Amino acid sequence: MKKLILFFLTILISLNAQDKEKYPYDLESVVFEPVEFIHDKNVKGKINSLTFTPDGKEVYFSYIDEYRDVKIYFSKYEDGKWSESKEVSFSSNRNDNNPFISEDGKRLYFASQRPLEYNPSKTDYDIWYVERIDSVWGEPVRINNRLVNSPDNEGTPVVDKNGNLYFSSSRKDGFGKNDIYLARFDGTDFTDVVNLGPSVNSAFDDFYPMIDSESNLLLFSSYRGEGNGLAEIYFAELNNFSAENIKVLNGIVNTDGYEYAPYLAPGNKYIFFTRIRGKERRILYINKEVVGVNFNIER
Repeated sequence: MKKLILFFLTILISLNAQDKEKYPYDLESVVFEPVEFIHDKNVKGKINSLTFTPDGKEVYFSYIDEYRDVKIYFSKYEDGKWSESKEVSFSSNRNDNNPFISEDGKRLYFASQRPLEYNPSKTDYDIWYVERIDSVWGEPVRINNRLVNSPDNEGTPVVDKNGNLYFSSSRKDGFGKNDIYLARFDGTDFTDVVNLGPSVNSAFDDFYPMIDSESNLLLFSSYRGEGNGLAEIYFAELNNFSAENIKVLNGIVNTDGYEYAPYLAPGNKYIFFTRIRGKERRILYINKEVVGVNFNIER
């Protein structure tokens, strides 16, 4: 009997420990102003966008160097601190941008200008991915589907829990310079690609989609100029993209700067985003509930 009680106590202690386990970026309390995320001072001010592994202990980001070239770098959280940032193994000699790690951590999607064997002079961005096996990223694979990768630019890919791909594209059938599209996944391939319509997509640049499956929301960036700055972050209820449902995040996030690249981090508590003011570029984050990303909140 004592052994049985001890067994259940061990299980309870283990479960409680798991519940209290924190992500490296967790804050001690709710914050009402965005907090800067600085994992490596050597890359501060040079990050375009980022993504985390499901446990939050690896960050992958697009790094802009002094020549304005863009590469994907990563850092690991080990022994209570972030490691020095390093370039990923699947880099090319062309621009690689917009990394996004799938919910299960097995794929990293990104946009790349790398050439193709049959088209070495190619310069437009396409969407690629790498798969992770035994903690090692494999060789880059271009999404070989003409519905996704067109002769124009494709970028800012994100994938929902069902494998559906949201991305931006400058293809000619859009409403503006860059539009947001959805490529539906049938379990094997992408069978249908649709433009999200004129309420989500404006006459300007609309890009960096992000899916909040828990709240059934789409977040995205837009240059449409209805907010306070050059570009703002908007959100809308998934499957209801009517004009009245497209809302701009409040002024805590959107200021007189340029805000873009919303990212919902593992744990579903924090929204990360990029802000540019003048020559200063920063990665910031804030508790999701503070910015009112909820259609039950009066705006």
